[in-house]
Amino acid sequence: MEALLFWLPALTPLPVVISGVKRKRFAIPLIVFLFFSTLSVVIFIAHLFPIIETGKGDPNLVAGAIAEGIVSGFMRSVIILPILFILWYCVRRSKLKR
Repeated sequence: MEALLFWLPALTPLPVVISGVKRKRFAIPLIVFLFFSTLSVVIFIAHLFPIIETGKGDPNLVAGAIAEGIVSGFMRSVIILPILFILWYCVRRSKLKR
């Protein structure tokens, strides 16, 4: 399950990328919004679920884990978002040539 949660923010904007939305002003903000909104939900679910499930846990450890998830998520976005933009551009360009 954690492997899916790790890749879910990168997979969520794929329908927009593959569809090749023609307008840049709609596609780029939508890709970024889908990525970061999914990233925040995944981070909070992954780290708050164990403390909610058992009712026990140190809030400081949970806060540290959430902070670590946010930082690592933003570091992943430096790699994933340009790949998504390049893929979107290639799909868009190939659709325009047809």
